[in-house]
Order: sequence, then C-alpha cells, then structure tokens
Amino acid sequence: MAVLNLEKIRNMRKKNKLSQEELADLLGFKSVYSYNRKELGHVKFSADELHVLASFYGVPSEYFFDQSVANNATSKKEKEVI
Repeated sequence: MAVLNLEKIRNMRKKNKLSQEELADLLGFKSVYSYNRKELGHVKFSADELHVLASFYGVPSEYFFDQSVANNATSKKEKEVI
C-alpha cells in the first residue's frame, strides 16, 4: 500500500528554499494556513495538488509516496520461502 510521506513534501520545499506561502500560492490556496494544515497532515492533499507539486519540482508523483507491505502479507511471504 502506498502511504503519502509528508516529510518528503516538506523537505522538497525546504531544499528549494520556498516558503509555505509560496506553495499555497502555487496551489491556489487563499491562505498559508490551508497549505500548513496539509503539510502537517491535518488535511489530506488531493491527487491534483500532488500532481502540481510533482510537476513543479520535476519529480514523478510517486516520489511523495512510500510503499508499505502489510505485516500479514510479509509473514505469508516468509512462510512460502521457507
């Protein structure tokens, strides 16, 4: 299952020396507060917003996600290998 990694979004913004206000403007938010709540995980980013960020930074949308495997799936795989 893919899980959004908010740390990657925050680090990309900081790496590019951008403020939350600049990203709020890029995404068309009326206030920096709206962007801040998304970056902190209080409100989810939409697929369109992630696409805009990925295009802006020149990375694939998948960059912002981590792949995780359910524990029971991992256990099942290990049993099959043994």
